[in-house]
Amino acid sequence: RHSVLLYTSIDGIHFEKAKLDGQEGNSRGYMFSILDSPQNNLYISVYNHKSKSPSLNVEASSSVYKSDSNGVYFKKLFDDVFSNLFGMSLISKVETLDGVWIASHNVVYNNMQLPDSKSMITLDDGKNWQYLNITDSPNCLNDDDCSLHIAWVTQRRGDGLLSTGSTPGILLGVGNVGKYLDHSVDNLKTFLSRDGGVTWKKINDKPTVFAFGDIGNILVTADVDLEYFLTGKLEHATDSFSYSLDQGESWNQFKLDDHFIPLFFVNNVDNTDKVFILNGIWKENPDQPEQNSILYTIDFSETYDRTCSDNDMEEWLAR
Repeated sequence: RHSVLLYTSIDGIHFEKAKLDGQEGNSRGYMFSILDSPQNNLYISVYNHKSKSPSLNVEASSSVYKSDSNGVYFKKLFDDVFSNLFGMSLISKVETLDGVWIASHNVVYNNMQLPDSKSMITLDDGKNWQYLNITDSPNCLNDDDCSLHIAWVTQRRGDGLLSTGSTPGILLGVGNVGKYLDHSVDNLKTFLSRDGGVTWKKINDKPTVFAFGDIGNILVTADVDLEYFLTGKLEHATDSFSYSLDQGESWNQFKLDDHFIPLFFVNNVDNTDKVFILNGIWKENPDQPEQNSILYTIDFSETYDRTCSDNDMEEWLAR
């Protein structure tokens, strides 16, 4: 009785019940989430409430489907994506690359505890998966015992939606290096990829909120105090942000006048602008955030003194 049905339409007037692969006659799910999708297909995450395995903790698992061009028939791409009780899945479509997804796959279910999950990347819509390779951790061999795991890899766009950014090949993510995804906020760090998510390097020992500008030439980050959102404590408020003007190869720190809790950056939708707004909560009176929001405008408009030439171009093969 807690199931829902999905209906789709290509004209907003006539709707048809979606038909899910492997669920003929029973296209019900506990919860549906619409994932980032191109114009010709619809990607959905289905959070199921039933399982064939009595030991499976279905409260932490979703399946991902891809529709036909009419949005009616859906083919299952992969199962066992880590999800929370609200049906939100740890999966992100790499916005600028077709068929590329980063997802946390549940590999060990622990009854009513959180499952052990590993972050992996697919370059072909889920047919094949590989670990996220960390390049600056010499003791990690990027195998089943150790690799990079990502808790989030999205920024807040100018229209308010979350995305991996419109910068071809350049990604930022927050996570940890180890055997499984670590759910402790104390162990999360920030990582950068410049090849579409295949290889990564650490850029910050803390979790951050981040944004892209000038099509990825400008990157900005601010240390985020996750403890504040869990406990309300303000012990780790920041008074600075970091930025890179060379696609993440080198970083600089800029000090601000106040200590605050960063919430998010705002830039335009396609990440071409050189001006950012950093929104946060002022530390002096966090109990009334609606009256104590703090905004910083960060302007890089005068940063570059010339236009790029052919000698500045870097070849990168998406496959």
